[in-house]
Amino acid sequence: TDGEWAAIVRAAIASACLAEGLLEDRAWLARFRREARVAARLQHPNLVSVYDFDADVERPYLVMAYLPGGSLQARLDAGGRPDGERLAADLLRGLANIHAAGIIHRDVKPANVLLDRDGRACLTDFGVARPQDATSITQTGQIPGTARYMAPELWRGEQATERSDLFACGVLLSQCLGDEAPARLIGLTERLS
Repeated sequence: TDGEWAAIVRAAIASACLAEGLLEDRAWLARFRREARVAARLQHPNLVSVYDFDADVERPYLVMAYLPGGSLQARLDAGGRPDGERLAADLLRGLANIHAAGIIHRDVKPANVLLDRDGRACLTDFGVARPQDATSITQTGQIPGTARYMAPELWRGEQATERSDLFACGVLLSQCLGDEAPARLIGLTERLS
């Protein structure tokens, strides 16, 4: 019904706008602008498409593709398991695409993987992604990313690289595997992480 669609649109708009409390935070606004620019220039079946953004309005926003499968984190929290081989292929294709564009994601984790209707995984949230030629807006002493998925070199204070993203992908895949995962998939996760 029209009322249901209106509610869905309102929810999508609210989630795509920068949170009210962050509007005064210059670092978050800079991060938002960078995420929007990075995401808008990337197009790949395993990346969430960004169609438009505006960082210079009262309430900055991104217009992104809607993926009805929700996040991989939500699926895991509900006790579901994705097809491990398909997930690995999807994530590695997405990472290969951003790495070829000179982008390091820096926060590969289940909450940053959205699923389409058919279960295809797409990377999203380039909020801490950084083009290799960009200057950093992370404060000294801060480590970008999520602790569980961070490569050892990041803990040592070294720069994030493609390898750091692959490590995080390996940790994510290990988290998603069931007890009966194929040996080749277990071997892949061990090589990555």
